[in-house]
Amino acid sequence: MLNAVHEEPHLPQEVVLELLHCQLRNNIAPLALEIDCAAMRTWGEEQMQERFRYQNLVRELRAWNHYLNRRPISRILINEPFCLMDAPSLTELTHAIGQNLKLISGNHVEHTATLAIADITRQNIALLKGLGFNHIEIRVPVDFDIQQLRQVKQTLLEFKIAYVSLQLDFGSERDAFSMQLMELLSFVEPATLAFHRSIKDPLARIAGEGLTALLMQFGYFLHEDNTIMRFNSPLRSRPTDCVRLGPGAASRFGAMRTVNFATALAYHARVQTNGLPVATCR
Repeated sequence: MLNAVHEEPHLPQEVVLELLHCQLRNNIAPLALEIDCAAMRTWGEEQMQERFRYQNLVRELRAWNHYLNRRPISRILINEPFCLMDAPSLTELTHAIGQNLKLISGNHVEHTATLAIADITRQNIALLKGLGFNHIEIRVPVDFDIQQLRQVKQTLLEFKIAYVSLQLDFGSERDAFSMQLMELLSFVEPATLAFHRSIKDPLARIAGEGLTALLMQFGYFLHEDNTIMRFNSPLRSRPTDCVRLGPGAASRFGAMRTVNFATALAYHARVQTNGLPVATCR
């Protein structure tokens, strides 16, 4: 492990970036881009200012542009954007993504926003649709109302959102999980069903042949990373390499893993000088 977590890393940082450059310069495989806005709510009071946060993401995008060599981006995921940005901020960030990265088109391309039910308003969906988002992932709480979810999906379909998916805030540790899973698959019919990243091994209690049979009954299968997906879904060709933005974000490029500076102060200091805020690499 090469470590450059100090605020002034000097030589280790240079070695890390050279290794990253060597890994990426001749690679043309598609990439995913992820931005976890919800994770940035832990920043200090000064960094809580909206423009401070999204402008740093734009600066990091520009820094990545040098290393990615215009690798094509086939999947974008922004987690809970409205907890971090208003409409002008999200618009500017989305335009910066298009200006600094090579976006490709096609039926298999995902531009995804994960939203809490309270954020799924007609105004927000119209904004996301106008910015090119074609996939909305709804966060589902433990005490969900199936009729409310069906109404939310209907609203999204009215805006011609191509893919409507679910992200559960609970896993198979609940006794009623199997019944809830069947209810969601049969009545909501999501494009994919995933779990909040804080839940470790969410399907542990029902994994195996029982889970396979349950999913097949509704036309689904278990994809990688505990994601339940429809058979013959165009979304199954998701890229394995992923660049993630923000403090502490971990990116993946083949066998290489990189992690950004974890503190907002160190991250901010690096991107303010147009540098890539990668702290560690292995």
